Amino acid sequence: QYLDLAFFLSRNGTWDREDHDEHFEIKDENMPWNSFFTFTDEVLSPFENLCDCSRFGKNKDTARENRYFYEPQNNNRLTYLLKFGHRPFRSSWDVSYINEHSDSLVNDPQNVDIAQTLNWTEAIEDFVCKMMPRPAFFVFNSGLWADDELVEVDVQTKIVQSLSNCNI
Repeated sequence: QYLDLAFFLSRNGTWDREDHDEHFEIKDENMPWNSFFTFTDEVLSPFENLCDCSRFGKNKDTARENRYFYEPQNNNRLTYLLKFGHRPFRSSWDVSYINEHSDSLVNDPQNVDIAQTLNWTEAIEDFVCKMMPRPAFFVFNSGLWADDELVEVDVQTKIVQSLSNCNI
């Protein structure tokens, strides 16, 4: 859903179905993840020039896919942060410099300076709350992961409190 919305906004809010289908069909299983990240980053350029992305095979334990989209003409900003169920949120960037990055894609684990591994509330309090500008709202999508802790009431309560603490 993030890629679809970012694509739509990158085309000034227009929807050319043929152009969209050509770029964002479901990822081919033979395409390596890092090639997919590079490809989508190029399609959304110059608006998504911040992809903190790395994934090798099916290993979800070290996967990072954090995307930052900014379309200045209409002041549209989107942020996508990946967190697989009970696995920790990971980022290779210092959150205080996210909007200053000029590098495009960070998908080589050798280039990782900061590797945060956070649970939901830590990710919100130590990462999201420090983003400038901070997101105005949050959308959670548990996707296909059966081990998702978002169904746990105590986790939901802590998430709501963490978002409230940083005025989201």
